Amino acid sequence: MVLDPKLLTPYLQAIENKYAGGIATEHSHRPALQNLVEAAGVVATNEPRRIECDAPDFVVSQGVVTIGYIEAKDIGKSLDEAEKSEQLKRYRNSLTNLILTNYLEFRWYVDDEHTGKLGPFRKLKRFYYQSEWRLVSYDGPGETRKIWIGSIRDISIIIRSDEVNKKISF
Repeated sequence: MVLDPKLLTPYLQAIENKYAGGIATEHSHRPALQNLVEAAGVVATNEPRRIECDAPDFVVSQGVVTIGYIEAKDIGKSLDEAEKSEQLKRYRNSLTNLILTNYLEFRWYVDDEHTGKLGPFRKLKRFYYQSEWRLVSYDGPGETRKIWIGSIRDISIIIRSDEVNKKISF
């Protein structure tokens, strides 16, 4: 599931338009969230049938396979407080792939482990040992951006295979 960052602008505009009217509730923003999630090529079913742990707001599926769940709270609601609720405790104990959101902040839980806020710089804890650089540009459509990052020689060495273990350190 890959989401184009350019899709965030219409999503945030839809949220802002509903919120600006002053009468929106948590449920008012669900169509915008559903459109955002489905733009990633999956199906987000709002208000699905109850499951054993209760009824998360969305079930996310690819074909007939459920790949995750989303629980939405109203804009301005503290996700820290929501995390402490009995409802979230049940969800986190039962659901292996859960997103908690208040439409402006997103938290992702995999096997009850909070992996952090979602975003371009999020990395699952199981990849903590990997060093990397990430560049993100939210300029939108326009000229192709070219970035010179140097040569592969700057980050690699050529050695004999029997010498590899001597060069690796953890």
